[in-house]
Amino acid sequence: MGSSVEPYQPTNAGKDYDAERPRRLLLTRKELNKLIGLEASRGLTLVPVSLYTNKRLLKLNFALVRGKKKADKRESIKERDTKRDLERLIKYK
Repeated sequence: MGSSVEPYQPTNAGKDYDAERPRRLLLTRKELNKLIGLEASRGLTLVPVSLYTNKRLLKLNFALVRGKKKADKRESIKERDTKRDLERLIKYK
């Protein structure tokens, strides 16, 4: 629900093609409950990784991921800043 899937071949899409229509999620209730339980209990998040077509089906790969800790965020910010500073020095020299 709420996703926009544009036609693979816009020239061949019919005039009545609806990119916003609801689509089926092909998971069993057991699989869906397991994913929802993991997301809620462990503080994990479901993140879509890729979306592709296979014949007439759309396939979505997603991952269960854990957010960064505060120390990890500080580390990545520091690395990004040093990389930016190095690029500035190289640009001006």
